[in-house]
Amino acid sequence: LTIDVKNNTISEDLTIDGVDISELKLAGGTYSGNIVNNGTVTNTGALDLSGQMTGSGSFDNSANMNVSADQSGFEGPYTQSKGNLVVTNTGTIFGGDKNIDGGTVSVTSNSAIDYGNVHLGSGTKLTHTSQAGVDNTVNKSTVDFKGSNATAEFISGNYNLAEKIGNNKANNVVFKDSNVTLGSTDYKDGATYKLSNSDLNLIETIDEGVQTNNYEFDNLTADNSTLSFNVKIVDGATPGSKALETDRITITNNSGTQFKFGNIYITGEENGNPDTYDTLNNVLTNATFVGNPDEDKITYATGATTSWNYEVSSANGGHSISMTVTDHTDANTLYKMNDTEGIRFFQFSDDGTDKREVYHIDQSLGETKGPRDGETDPAIFNVSGHSRDNNIISGLIESTNTKGSFFDIEEGTN
Repeated sequence: LTIDVKNNTISEDLTIDGVDISELKLAGGTYSGNIVNNGTVTNTGALDLSGQMTGSGSFDNSANMNVSADQSGFEGPYTQSKGNLVVTNTGTIFGGDKNIDGGTVSVTSNSAIDYGNVHLGSGTKLTHTSQAGVDNTVNKSTVDFKGSNATAEFISGNYNLAEKIGNNKANNVVFKDSNVTLGSTDYKDGATYKLSNSDLNLIETIDEGVQTNNYEFDNLTADNSTLSFNVKIVDGATPGSKALETDRITITNNSGTQFKFGNIYITGEENGNPDTYDTLNNVLTNATFVGNPDEDKITYATGATTSWNYEVSSANGGHSISMTVTDHTDANTLYKMNDTEGIRFFQFSDDGTDKREVYHIDQSLGETKGPRDGETDPAIFNVSGHSRDNNIISGLIESTNTKGSFFDIEEGTN
């Protein structure tokens, strides 16, 4: 038996068991009753589906449809040849495979992405809009591409792109008004990944053992978007020098991508070297930064990079950054450098006038550390100023008005 319902308003519950009733044909209207579908349901007109559908049959749709109830209990295939499927924030999308061969799918949700198996055909589009501050995961189980020129768009949320989801054809993965993190380093899959008014956040806020990575894309574009990344102060090529190891973005094809600076998280071992620290590799390949970093968005890891103030600037034509020591942070900087092993520096200067500048230690310096473990050359501690008359290091501890002690130089330290 086939039930053929013309454009109408229906509130009755109905079971399509695949035996006595094999098919339900809808031509639009409003259906507020519950449907158990273990047969076939088709729709050919504008439909408001406010009742629940469950079962494991099939649902073929070729028209616009609004869903405002929980449809996750329907585990059969939903196939859309044309039209627009709109799932409101009171509804959920069908639970089985969603074969989108034509038209669009728009999901608005108050919770994290809780569906998968959206298969986008050529020229189709999925839009997911998050209305809650929850973390969402996007991977191949969420959405994949069957053809080309399709778009998966994610709006207004926190999204982790766990892996590449392209099919080596010209498709688009778009993040708009969002915070985006990455779960892989390889996004070379032919798709174009697009950021619009979003932050691509590569930062790991782990003071010890932060890993910097090279994230590779075939195509990546950014419109009014920022890049947040890790920076590690590491040893340079010559003894006592310092360099910067950073997260990197490498884009194969497009070369006009521009990022603004987002947050920068800096870790590593300081030694007070007054030279400019350059990156070992460009942060951006086939892309550039616009402007300079915002000082308020630079974080220095507690206990790692707290002895010196730095100026962080765009460098190498906008492809990278550089860092330069500008000043000691406080009265404990000399103590920290004295307690650092290997080659290090303490340099301070006046402001270019004849004004006398006195640096008071905040505690007795104690033992001057020697070489690092495994190093055979003597440690070198360079303490200097720019003026014998104007730059003075004082052993008077101002906070207690008592005299402190200076350097207890260990054997092996120059």
